[in-house]
Amino acid sequence: MENVLTKKDLNNSWLRWQCFNHSVYNYERMQGLCCCLSMVPIVRKLYPNDAEKRKEALLREMQFFNTEVIWGASILGLAVAMEEQVARGELEDPDSITAVKSGLMGPFAGIGDTVTQGIFTPLTISIGIGLTMGGATVAGPIFLVVVQVAYALILGHISWFLGHDKGADAIMSILESGAINQLIQGAGILGCTVMGALISNYVSVKCGINIQTEYASFNVQTDLLDALLPNLLPLLTTLGCWVLVTKGWSTAKVTLLIFVVGIVGSLLHILA
Repeated sequence: MENVLTKKDLNNSWLRWQCFNHSVYNYERMQGLCCCLSMVPIVRKLYPNDAEKRKEALLREMQFFNTEVIWGASILGLAVAMEEQVARGELEDPDSITAVKSGLMGPFAGIGDTVTQGIFTPLTISIGIGLTMGGATVAGPIFLVVVQVAYALILGHISWFLGHDKGADAIMSILESGAINQLIQGAGILGCTVMGALISNYVSVKCGINIQTEYASFNVQTDLLDALLPNLLPLLTTLGCWVLVTKGWSTAKVTLLIFVVGIVGSLLHILA
């Protein structure tokens, strides 16, 4: 075929998706308009002299689409490869592109939301907060921005070109192999380990009860709780907040409860 896509064309398409995937949301098409935008350099190259073919391809890519934008970039890469097949006459049913995108956007949304929003982002934010509270006030925000941008660009690029270069079979083999579940499980363990360290360092809850007798003084915090398990109260406080959230409490209610318990406990000298 004369009009073969170059690496520059593919990178142009990926960069459009990377930069604008969240900028043109609407309830009718969600990310469909950005899909169309990312396909503009592709269809221009595939159909340089056929305005009707360009119109058909762009309308096809403007259909409803919604997924996690980093991991789900592989779906857009796959769509580009399928558009190439349509232009070469190797794919007789162009509507199958929409069907494939619709079938894959749900699984990739589940994977991406779990890894990106549920594990990676909270983990990096926690580390950034730890750096800031440790005295490196500038290092924390810089770390967060650099790591988040690097994650989005590097993984998004890899994901997009995986879909384009390897195709649907490679994507399905990855989804069915269980490797993603192992990655999620490992990342979850790492996240829990880091969160545990942050809890012990930055969640401060101490018992203020001090029992004074004629012969000795007994401090509940140092003589009992720390002897049983150091940082026991911060751990119990964190677990209590987690239980409340899982039972449907909003973060605002949990925060308000912490304020109330802290103020009352301090006035009664139960908490120090």
